[in-house]
Amino acid sequence: MTDFLSSFYDALVGAVEESPEEEDPSYVEELKDEATSDPCACDRPGTPEGAATAVVVMEVFTKGALVREAVGLDSRAVGVTLNRGDTFRCVGARDLGHVAPCGTRRVAWRDERAGKRGFVSRKCLRDARWRETGGGAGRARWRVDVDAWRPPLKDAGAEWTLLLSLISEPDERAKVLQFVHWIDRARALASRLLVRRACEVCLDVDHGAVEVERTKGRKPYLAARAKRAAKNGARCPNFNFNVSHDGRYVVLAAEPRAVVGIDVAAPDKARNDMRPRGKCRRPNASITDLAALEATCVEEDLSHMRESLTAGEWAWVQAAAPRDRGLRFRCLWSGKEAFTKARGDGLGFKFERIHVDVADLEDPLRSGRRSFESTVSVDGAVLDDWRVRGEVMEGGHVVSVARGPPRDVQDAQGTFVSTLLAKTIAHSDLVDDADAEFVSLDLGDLVPDDKKGAYRAALLEDKGAHAIAKRKQSMRPYKSTGDMTQLGRIAEEEDKLAPPSLDAAHSTGGLGGARRTSTSDLSRRRSGSGPRVLAN
Repeated sequence: MTDFLSSFYDALVGAVEESPEEEDPSYVEELKDEATSDPCACDRPGTPEGAATAVVVMEVFTKGALVREAVGLDSRAVGVTLNRGDTFRCVGARDLGHVAPCGTRRVAWRDERAGKRGFVSRKCLRDARWRETGGGAGRARWRVDVDAWRPPLKDAGAEWTLLLSLISEPDERAKVLQFVHWIDRARALASRLLVRRACEVCLDVDHGAVEVERTKGRKPYLAARAKRAAKNGARCPNFNFNVSHDGRYVVLAAEPRAVVGIDVAAPDKARNDMRPRGKCRRPNASITDLAALEATCVEEDLSHMRESLTAGEWAWVQAAAPRDRGLRFRCLWSGKEAFTKARGDGLGFKFERIHVDVADLEDPLRSGRRSFESTVSVDGAVLDDWRVRGEVMEGGHVVSVARGPPRDVQDAQGTFVSTLLAKTIAHSDLVDDADAEFVSLDLGDLVPDDKKGAYRAALLEDKGAHAIAKRKQSMRPYKSTGDMTQLGRIAEEEDKLAPPSLDAAHSTGGLGGARRTSTSDLSRRRSGSGPRVLAN
């Protein structure tokens, strides 16, 4: 029994720390002399000058993060659990560059007052100054894990209603609601909220004034009248953005001068909403077990995609081991998508005309990040003024960001080109912050500051409504005296649970006719009575 409880506790800890790792106690001793003995410190070849001494403030954005003595999952906890919103200071590559033997990234944590030190999972952290960074440079690299967003009432709750009301354009709201499946609606909502939040943060423009339009090739851009109202517009003369979603991630890239495109390509197991997490939450899970699990998730046959690749690209894919061919294909596909999305070509550009040459998929800096650079050729001609940067994220997702000159934009109507004030750009605009990490955000981070109070009230309302619905579901089919008494108490709680004022979020006009479903509506749907709404 003792062994079982110990294994169960370790499994719960593994869920907090995000991934299983192997033990490496040597890191504990290395902390005594971090500046010289850290294998990922400033003397690592290829580390940018100043990166080892730059101070970064890290913030916990998950519900919690456990601090351990070493990088291994089975190392002892130091007795400290970091909560969401907690921050601590790191000194560049000296603290951020720790990597476990299995490749998982770790961040050194220290509390000088308490005299405690340890390691935290990098997946639980983000740069606490992500707003200031975006507002200062007009550049953003953001991502949202929609698979981690689990609202209790889904699209029938107050949270969903409020978030949908933040999209001012009625046609854009309609596009979100046209999807039948919940995960598709969540991706569509998150992508539109990311765009509006990026415009607000990078350009210092009021969230309500953000108006998004699209070119004939369906490339989104900030409307000219909204851009003129931006306070930071002079610093970002060509501000533009691009979004993509696939699998569990919705990603965004924004640039102040170069035109930008982004694409994320997910493996088949993530696209089909297969959630393998939890299968490896065992105390004795090793890197061999992880590799075996990954090998069982076989990619689809890529032969039907042969016509979208050049002969050289297809040969590069086939040269890999069978289990790595899908990854190589996603590196190529995401690069092609990012390039055409930056230009605004739409679906008319044939992918077989584009040749993407991926430089390297390894991790030469031993940073735990599998990033790579690619060169792009069109009809055999290399485009020297285009840069494509990619990275392999968690779960085999591959994201690529393409940057290029404004003169290559394809805009038949000229509306997007008219918003690009700087017709020429410098070389630095293509390479600045090329290694910038994606900042992990959640749906709450996409809510403007003046709506935070209403958002918190919506969360509480959904929590209460969900609790009442669960209590009703747990009651017996027949009604005893005790059941009737409990029903009376539930009715009183429902009366007290009057929805708080959420500005215009819950009004019918503010949502273009969208209506938030009440708990009684949910009960009628479960019982089969009441009207059924089918999405087109």
